[in-house]
Amino acid sequence: MDILFKLMNKCYLTFAGILFLFLLLQLLWMNSFTYTFIIAILAVVIIYFISKQKTTSQHFILGLLTCSFLLRLFVIVVIQTPPESDFQYLFEAASAYANGTNVMFEQPFLSYPYQSGIVVFHSLFLRIWNHVFMLKLMNCMFSCVIIYFIYAIAKVFMKESYARFSAMAYSIFLFPLFYNTVLSNQIPAAMFFYFGIYLLIVKGIDYKRVILAAVAFVIGNVLRPEGIIFIGSVVGYLILLMRKQNYKQMLTCILIACSVYFLGCFAISYGFQKMHINRDGLVNNEPYWKYVLGFNKETCGQWNINDKQYVSNEEQKAVVKERLATMSASDFYHLGVCKLKVSFSGANVDWSINYLQNQGLDSEKFMTMKTRVNQLNASFYKIIFTLFVASLGVLYKKRKAILLLNILFLNFMAYLIVEVQPRYSYLLHIAVFILAGIGLEYIMVKKDEIQKKKKEKCNT
Repeated sequence: MDILFKLMNKCYLTFAGILFLFLLLQLLWMNSFTYTFIIAILAVVIIYFISKQKTTSQHFILGLLTCSFLLRLFVIVVIQTPPESDFQYLFEAASAYANGTNVMFEQPFLSYPYQSGIVVFHSLFLRIWNHVFMLKLMNCMFSCVIIYFIYAIAKVFMKESYARFSAMAYSIFLFPLFYNTVLSNQIPAAMFFYFGIYLLIVKGIDYKRVILAAVAFVIGNVLRPEGIIFIGSVVGYLILLMRKQNYKQMLTCILIACSVYFLGCFAISYGFQKMHINRDGLVNNEPYWKYVLGFNKETCGQWNINDKQYVSNEEQKAVVKERLATMSASDFYHLGVCKLKVSFSGANVDWSINYLQNQGLDSEKFMTMKTRVNQLNASFYKIIFTLFVASLGVLYKKRKAILLLNILFLNFMAYLIVEVQPRYSYLLHIAVFILAGIGLEYIMVKKDEIQKKKKEKCNT
């Protein structure tokens, strides 16, 4: 297994080299390699020095979570993003369900029954207060829990100060900060997914925790069907942990995790049917749609209006076959490169602030403001991403970190074949910020070693 571990590490390093190349190109192409990048660097430097301050872990995390929640609360009060597109009909369905009216036997739930999961989940909170602000408030709470998981997981891999850096940096990262104003299923789903990761990395692996982690993945999958990425990452991780003395335990853990996950997903889906929540459970009745979009080389595999003409499964299946048949190796390469850029982007805040354009603001001023905010967001993320890439040179010493790399790798591999959007990188960002702390620690240790060698040379 040591040979397999080293091989995977080399693969990840190769992957990192490709990512780093695109990162450099992005930096060179930036129009705002001036004030926005300088502001982002200053923000990172300030966070670093704050993270080095002496205070207890309890005081730090209490202060961070309090400030993070208040900051998020301020954002959702000031930026009152109305639900639109998918988020609008999902909110309306959840609001109706909270009031005792079930609309999940109608379209679009007949085509996409799996969306019933987030509707039922949101309705639980709307029973308390049936208002859009209630769900945004819950987003703030869920995202604060995610910040705690970042801190707790990071502490396993690095010194306290660098774990603090990862958590603090994520807490002010504009994309997830502003994204609390959007009623996305990504935020609560990410909380459950990373709760499972937290259990396995922080608390350690035993049968009980493997079961709890698999249950967390099931709940996350009910909210957003990406659980297969996490259960697959865990299986790969457990295989790498196998040794002659523990292979029976690891095989049992794999069997338990897969059994709990797949049986749990089936049971909940079956329960939705039997409880008459919807007609088909949590399946996808248009399975080819994501591939129709994903293999559209003209749009980089992103959503587009032209593909909406393919309505039936037969039409969508035929389009997928046609696109695969007509794509050359060069087309696949360029599509993959484009998706790589989208998947590992810092996303943007468009979903949160686009509504302001219709609020009487001057169009030119609005576009200038939006561009500057997105540039600052991108600049900050590129610094964090650079630190993440730096971490890949030392991760061979940190076996548990392979679980996070598996998540990043499988997530990207999944989006190579299905639809991709910048906001879909929400799950990736959490792992990237955790690993960025390792990169920063690695750079600072190397800096200290160089300074020490210089001092020794001067003394001789």
